[in-house]
Amino acid sequence: MMDKIQIVKSSVKFIISSSGSFPSFHDSGNGEFYWVDKSLLIKEVIALPKEEVVIITRPRGFGKTSNLSMLYAFFSVEVDNHGNICPNGDKEKKFQELLIGQMHFDLVKEHCGKYPCILLDLSSIQAHTETGFIASVRELVSALFEKHSFLLNSGKLQARHKAKIRLFLYKLAEYEVLTQALKRLTMFLRLHFGRNVYIFVDKFDQAMAATEGNDREQIQEFLTVFLGCALKDNEYLEKGIITGILPVCVSTTASRFNNATYHTVLDDDQFSPYFGFSEEEMAKLYEEANVKNTEVHRAIKEYYGGYYFGKQEYYNPFSVANFFTTMELKPYWTEESVAIANGLALKSVQPSAELLRMGELLVSDFEYQRDMKQIRDILYAEWLHEIRFDRTEYFWTLLIHSGYVTLGNWRRPKGDETKNRAEDILIGEARIPNREVRSSSG
Repeated sequence: MMDKIQIVKSSVKFIISSSGSFPSFHDSGNGEFYWVDKSLLIKEVIALPKEEVVIITRPRGFGKTSNLSMLYAFFSVEVDNHGNICPNGDKEKKFQELLIGQMHFDLVKEHCGKYPCILLDLSSIQAHTETGFIASVRELVSALFEKHSFLLNSGKLQARHKAKIRLFLYKLAEYEVLTQALKRLTMFLRLHFGRNVYIFVDKFDQAMAATEGNDREQIQEFLTVFLGCALKDNEYLEKGIITGILPVCVSTTASRFNNATYHTVLDDDQFSPYFGFSEEEMAKLYEEANVKNTEVHRAIKEYYGGYYFGKQEYYNPFSVANFFTTMELKPYWTEESVAIANGLALKSVQPSAELLRMGELLVSDFEYQRDMKQIRDILYAEWLHEIRFDRTEYFWTLLIHSGYVTLGNWRRPKGDETKNRAEDILIGEARIPNREVRSSSG
């Protein structure tokens, strides 16, 4: 298969998902923007029960941050400096032009721009010591309250409420008070707007997975309380959506955060279609970019496809978008992970790691119905209670959730494979998803 494709360079730039600035539907001067519409994710979030908290994990480059930005843009109420609600006609009109508006007009009218929302990126509070970590949290919380500083002008909050806001705003809150910051903000927003609050948390796993040494347990415990207070048994919460790469330990005291439901790369559920490009979406991209050569299609799939979430196959949106911008068939996805490098050095995984580098299968015949539960038990359940990359099963969890290994290529058994198997059985394999990932693991 050729690595360079001779093709007329396209002016099409691809946007993976909506952001707070909304998509462009016209020529921006830098080329025509093509919109891959994931707005029906909004319907799935609206359908969740009240106070539901979901954690969605996908590899890097699969639109997690973009989708959270879209959700925030859709649900968030817009206010002036005094907290007065601004008209949101322009925003509502934008979403009416998307699939969510075309197929569910009433949902847009009822929910667009109607809720106080909190958008939190936890990647900014990484630190290797507890002291540095708490300092980073104070900075994050201060910025969050600065964004909602209109609450200081609210006639619906009492003086004692505003005194608490100033504590967080000016980084004066002590440890115990700081753990309550997120929940306090939901209460203040509920008092001001009279509606419960959506909380969107991005990269929730990075701070916990990156911590090392003696302070790791204390840092994880703080995050457990910080998030758990706001996301469990919180009367001011509407819903919570959390995204990350790894289904890491949210709590060593699981009861503080056991209301969250996980949706990972091992699951085929209502959220799967919104993270990654499907074959149908790829066909539309080829048509829009006037890429008709089927050899090109095969090359793109070989490089950027091959990821399975449950039973469905997807392409990496980040890599596909970069390809159509540059028209260069090369690796765009990279994983600069110390944990990956350390894991590949484990003696227990070196034989399998060598197979990975060679592009060979790790497991060529396992059953979806029988084996996926066991795989979840080994590669998922224990992971929630301990973060250790020096154990073989945890390392394979890291590979699978980071996108280095995929479980898929599901098919019906043939010939001798059908022996002693039911007719509806699906069998699959574990392997590196594509050439792009193989190049980054070698």
